[in-house]
Amino acid sequence: MDKESSKSLFSLLCCPDIYRINFESSSLNEVLSVFEDEILLDCCSSSAEYALVEYLTRIVEPIGWKAVWRSTRKSSIVDSELDFIVEVVNVSLQKLEADVLVKSVIGADLNQIQWIQQEVKKCSSVALPLVELFVISEEDDDEVYLKTALAIEHV
Repeated sequence: MDKESSKSLFSLLCCPDIYRINFESSSLNEVLSVFEDEILLDCCSSSAEYALVEYLTRIVEPIGWKAVWRSTRKSSIVDSELDFIVEVVNVSLQKLEADVLVKSVIGADLNQIQWIQQEVKKCSSVALPLVELFVISEEDDDEVYLKTALAIEHV
């Protein structure tokens, strides 16, 4: 495969639209109220972790959604901080991680594309922290994954 065809199959020049959650317009009391009423549900401090996992279990879609993965040097499969489009194939709520399939890279240099493709092919899926995922809103006209995006922001 030549460089031009690998670019067209694998590289995106810009980031797709994502759900942007903004807590700045909410007062501290409103944010605390959400945590108390929807997440913690009157639990004691010793069971707060369990309450958070239960909340995520109710809200986060376990498979089928797409996200922008803002990788870090620690989590990246290419030892570089890049953005990827990924598809979630499993969510481990106990670990607060998602298993994803890398679909494309965003804004990578043409010279990097073939090398990145080779690295991606080496792993069938990648386990990464939920907090590095930003749920894509494009093609989600019914906002099915908006609650998933909000729950990840709560983490």
